[in-house]
Formats: sequence, C-alpha cells, structure tokens
Amino acid sequence: HAALPQTSSAQESPLAQLVNSLIDRGIAVTLVHSEGDEGLDYAQLALRGHLKQWTAEKKLDFVVIPGANHTFTLLQNQDALVDVITGWASSHVAALAHPMATSG
Repeated sequence: HAALPQTSSAQESPLAQLVNSLIDRGIAVTLVHSEGDEGLDYAQLALRGHLKQWTAEKKLDFVVIPGANHTFTLLQNQDALVDVITGWASSHVAALAHPMATSG
C-alpha cells in the first residue's frame, strides 16, 4: 500500500470536513466500502477522531462488505451492496418522500 496522507489534529481531512458538513445539514450519511478497497484505509485514517463518535451517535453508517473487491464482482457481494443501499433508502427516503405522513 502507498503511504497514506497524514493530517494534524488542528486540520481535518477533506473527507472529514465533507462528512461533517453533511451531518451538520441533517443528511443521513452511509459510506460503503469493500473489504479489499484501498479507499477503506484512507477513509478510516481520514475520519479518525470522528468515526467512533459519529457511528455511535447514528450520524454515520460505515459499512464494510467482507470479501468484496473494489467492483463487487461476486454476486453475493453485489447482493450485500444492494441490501445496504435498499436498507438506507427504506429508512431515509420514504420519510423524505412523504413528510406529511409523519406530521399529520
């Protein structure tokens, strides 16, 4: 693996800044990674200091699909990815599509 960029505690990574801005706006954030993706290492490093707190507070879902490669080649990995996406959609999009159903 290539060396990962370092960030000081005084300066957050661009990824942490982006995720934080989405959370601040009340947006449900789910990051999905394959187990073998180099982006997983970067995301964990870039979000360090926030990842445990955001996931514990249910502000961020950080999902790793075991055994999957970057393109989710195997059907079982594609099924797992679809399950994550449909789970997110069913819990978040329905409320946005029908806001009057929950208020009246």
